[in-house]
Amino acid sequence: MLVEAMLHRFGGLNGFINEWSRCYNASPGGSGFRWRSLQAFLNLGILVDQQKQMMADALRRSRQDAYDLMSTEDLERARDESFLRLLRADPEIAVDGLRRLGYMVVA
Repeated sequence: MLVEAMLHRFGGLNGFINEWSRCYNASPGGSGFRWRSLQAFLNLGILVDQQKQMMADALRRSRQDAYDLMSTEDLERARDESFLRLLRADPEIAVDGLRRLGYMVVA
């Protein structure tokens, strides 16, 4: 959320980078500001990466929680529906699978 708010304030990533560059270039070279500014910018990259990872982990947990709440019958039905969608999208998968299992397929 912090990253989103900051990027929103500057009009996106390009706006943030432009403002950061402007401040960096306007600062005096020997003040130590440039080094601290560079460290802050790199830390922001780490923060963005961590936020992306946290969001991916939360999504994975929410999907797992949904599966944990399903009965065995619901899980089997979801599996079967997913399998049927796959076969409808590419029926050749079924033919290839049966052939690999040793069945003779006659079209």
